[in-house]
Amino acid sequence: MEPIIALRVSKTLVGLIGIFGNGLVCIVIFLVKSMHTTTNMFIFNQAVMDFLGCLLLLLSSNVPVPDPLPPGLAGTLLCHLWISDSIVWLLYSASTINLAMLTFERYFAIVFPFKYGPLFCYKKSVPVCMLIFAWLMGFLVAVYGSAIFAPVDDHCVSVNIPGGNVLGILIIGIYYFIPILFMIFAYIHISIELKRSSNRVVPVMGRTAADDRSDAPAAQQQDDPIKRARSNTYKTLLVVVGAYIICWTPNEIIFLLFNLGWLYLDFSGALYIVSVALVAINSCINPVIYAFKYKQFQKAVMQVFFRRRPTENSVATVETGLRG
Repeated sequence: MEPIIALRVSKTLVGLIGIFGNGLVCIVIFLVKSMHTTTNMFIFNQAVMDFLGCLLLLLSSNVPVPDPLPPGLAGTLLCHLWISDSIVWLLYSASTINLAMLTFERYFAIVFPFKYGPLFCYKKSVPVCMLIFAWLMGFLVAVYGSAIFAPVDDHCVSVNIPGGNVLGILIIGIYYFIPILFMIFAYIHISIELKRSSNRVVPVMGRTAADDRSDAPAAQQQDDPIKRARSNTYKTLLVVVGAYIICWTPNEIIFLLFNLGWLYLDFSGALYIVSVALVAINSCINPVIYAFKYKQFQKAVMQVFFRRRPTENSVATVETGLRG
């Protein structure tokens, strides 16, 4: 249980908001058929990870931990799995990799649209393997997190492990810098490709140039709903990535400086606690972003709670737009 009252209240609040918000995302995507797309498969997986992370955050802040630790295996497991927060970091890290996988899926859909269908839509094993990969990557962080804590004199304390600093720097590179650099590159390239596609004119065979010009506005209007759906998804996920960078950067910089030996890190100090609090906030902020930015999610919420069924054209538009 969190001993600092203010921190306990804030963690409890973040946990409750995250449980409600991510739970809502899972329910809406599960119930609304038009939301059953490859993109939303990744969003659903992200929401499950964040839901579980917020649940563990809530429990760890309010469930008392025995002090001293119970003897034997019970105390060892309690230290390595619960007090170390290794399971929480498993979920947070898996969520990061899943976000990178989601970015890759959108990148492939927009930059390589003709290859996207055969790879992601017809072969469901590809996105499923990507989702499993995100969970496995989170598990590796949990192994590291549990290893740097150990029961000593009936108390769970942080310990040094052989090559711990090198492993810490490697984890920062794999779980933060590489995903960040990839996502920045992907969204810059996506922006360029969307701008090119918006300026692209497809000629109609058998028509004069004057006919093409006269029919261009109608063709553009017919294509606009699909472009709007695709653009809205892109802008929503861009905000999600921006929020991730803001929330995760302080903790990763602190952890990097600690592993380089340039900073003494007090795991119970205000600096580390605030950085972890920002990471926790990131797990509950995505549903808020979806509520304000993701139009397909807004329509699906209305359908679930107010029984408003979308028209056949709007459903087709949503599915086409999200699938690339």
